Amino acid sequence: MRIVSVVRSAIVILLLAMSTAHAESGDLNIYGFMSVGVAALDNNSVALDDFESDANFKQDTVLGIQISKQVNDSTTVTGQLVSRGIDDFKTEAAWAFISFEATESTTLRMGRLRVPFFYYSEFLEVGYAYNWVRLPNDIYGIPFSSFDGADLVQNFSLGSVDGYVQINYGRQNNDLTLFQDTYTADIKNLAGISLNLTQGDFGMRLGVQQTDMSLDSVTDPDLTDAYRELAIASATYDAMPNEVTGGILVDANNAVNKKSKDLRRIDQAQSAAAGLVAAGMPISASTLDDFNFESKQANFYNAAFTYDNGDFSFITETTLLMYETGLLVDNRAWLASMAQRFSAVTIHLTYSNSKDILASGEKGDLQEALKLEGEDQSVILGLRYDYDVNTAVKFEVQHHDELVNQGEDGDQAMLYSFAVDVIF
Repeated sequence: MRIVSVVRSAIVILLLAMSTAHAESGDLNIYGFMSVGVAALDNNSVALDDFESDANFKQDTVLGIQISKQVNDSTTVTGQLVSRGIDDFKTEAAWAFISFEATESTTLRMGRLRVPFFYYSEFLEVGYAYNWVRLPNDIYGIPFSSFDGADLVQNFSLGSVDGYVQINYGRQNNDLTLFQDTYTADIKNLAGISLNLTQGDFGMRLGVQQTDMSLDSVTDPDLTDAYRELAIASATYDAMPNEVTGGILVDANNAVNKKSKDLRRIDQAQSAAAGLVAAGMPISASTLDDFNFESKQANFYNAAFTYDNGDFSFITETTLLMYETGLLVDNRAWLASMAQRFSAVTIHLTYSNSKDILASGEKGDLQEALKLEGEDQSVILGLRYDYDVNTAVKFEVQHHDELVNQGEDGDQAMLYSFAVDVIF
């Protein structure tokens, strides 16, 4: 499927573009999109988007309704309500903003907007706009997609090159889901800039975002003591391996497992860090201070390059996440995908990789001791059939390999997915 053509079609239908086209004053436009899908994983020991061996009919089911009202020649109000199966079909306002066209090429929007993290940011949940059943998680695994704030979009043309610059600023303070746990989050001073260019069949996107993150992570004193005892027992066994020290080590490990059982993963890591330092790990106070979530800075970088001649398309996209807190490890991810269209049928192949990068020095030593490192890779082979207007059927097989999972060798799994995407 021609990526650029599909994307532009979806943008026009769903008012997702920052174009200069005017509707007649007083027009009320209602648009929508829906995806329904089913998927099953062949290995429940692998964590992949919460899928499991039993068929899941909710994860890929999304319904969105967008309403747009032209107030006058320069002002438009837009709202988008989205209901997701993954959230038990709770409905939320993904978009709710007022846009003002200062000039034919300059637009200011204020309200709830999509964070411009990725190439597909403006239509993350519009499955019809891309070939995959769902966007590859190795790249698109950010736990939030909207923010409350403002952005400024400046369109321009330089010879045969068309493009726009987008500058955004705002805040996001809703609950976040990380490692399948829920945290109260405050993401402040979310600021960034992105550049989008197209020339003929070629496209490019570059973006950077920065924010201050705070989570309600806590240090559990009982778990801290348990980790301290475990570290001491482990060091003792290494120095004097015998039945007695081995038994003490087993008891200490069991105590850690018991006390961490009902705690969130980041709380576990924060408590473990304090315990290891208490046991004598040579970590400075400033390094230990990095292992909490009290207003820690995060930086996000993105680059994407595309080619699409109508029959053959290619996209490569890469991201880099850098955290001030040691509780999250810096991450580098990328994907490369090609697609070939045969009339109404499109076959596509994608490789993606996500790799954590341990910090240097004391911070990295503690991250390694806490087993925070991970690396995943996936290969996706899929088929898309556009059997009628604004309707597509998709089937894909994904081989997912946990190269490293929490500092240890991971496992592999196959995910089988089927979906129907519609825009209306």
